[in-house]
Amino acid sequence: MALFHLLLSFITVFFASTAFYFVWFAPDLLYHFYFGLVATIAALVTHCWVFFYFIGTGEGIREGILENNLDASPIKLTKKFKGMTFPFALFSMIFLIVASILGGALRFHRVSIYWHLGFVYFGLAFNLFSFWQENRVIRRNAKLMDELNAKVDAQEEQSV
Repeated sequence: MALFHLLLSFITVFFASTAFYFVWFAPDLLYHFYFGLVATIAALVTHCWVFFYFIGTGEGIREGILENNLDASPIKLTKKFKGMTFPFALFSMIFLIVASILGGALRFHRVSIYWHLGFVYFGLAFNLFSFWQENRVIRRNAKLMDELNAKVDAQEEQSV
């Protein structure tokens, strides 16, 4: 799953970089708009996937622990993992949505370009940090699931 998250993150960064290219190096506002929109949607998809991933795996871990009478301490760890990723994912999405809205407002001369640029650069930097944080925690969660699966397998072997 960490590899899938990494792939989604790279897709987002590719489209954001291309949008950046079309505003600074080969000015074409239409292409900038399209690539920026796709980058924003890709980032939203990535962060929403992280939400669902931790909700789903947290529930799966909880059910597995209860069904197999294992130590319940990993349940608290899954909640900690959610707490380590959800704020970053949420604020990453908010910053990019605001940047997109300000880009639209800029098109109709309703705001200064500096508002759009400020939110874009801050939002991209915050997203890069969020991608790193999310991937780090996804790998920890996968390791926890592997450990729990090994315990369940060992328990099943003993009962046979």
